[in-house]
Amino acid sequence: MFCGGLSLGWGPVLAYVFWHCPAAGVDADQYERALAEFHRALAEAPPDGFARSFCHHFERLPWLGEGGPGYEDWYLAEGWTAVGMLETGAVSGSRRGPHDRAAFASAKGAGAVYGFAAGSVDGLASGSRAWFGRPEETAYHELDGLLTPALAGGDAGLWRRRLVLGPAPEHCLAGAPAAELPADVDAFEAGGRLIFSPSGPFG
Repeated sequence: MFCGGLSLGWGPVLAYVFWHCPAAGVDADQYERALAEFHRALAEAPPDGFARSFCHHFERLPWLGEGGPGYEDWYLAEGWTAVGMLETGAVSGSRRGPHDRAAFASAKGAGAVYGFAAGSVDGLASGSRAWFGRPEETAYHELDGLLTPALAGGDAGLWRRRLVLGPAPEHCLAGAPAAELPADVDAFEAGGRLIFSPSGPFG
């Protein structure tokens, strides 16, 4: 079950996760249209190594500014090289205009890099998120064993922060409620409203 990173051919699946909110005075509907336009532009003309992306709105993001509402984007790429290519690819070609319209309307933001650990990548399509750290005195292999029931069947997926990059907790269970986690795991649970998700299963 725990594979240490799903591979689609030449590298593990990594996710650049970006939390953000609109600038003061920017209409929320306008902002969300701009976000969806950018994600569609990526899907229609994907940079090399880019797999897919998701965007949700959450009423509370503790690690973004004052911890109020904001948006969460997941950009999946096949390995570290592809993450770097996404940085330049997202702002070039047919993607540049949609990116700039969304970026110019945005205020504060924070980013992170997570690696796929187990379960299903399709869990990201759901707005269900349970963020948590590793319990004290629990080794990673022990935690993996404790999480196996939460990932059995369905679309839930486990993501683990890489290189301590990002302000959010170390682990994210996407696509399953926090109630599926072991009792000694203290998790922050969030339910998001979908802004953009690609059609069809991952792969």
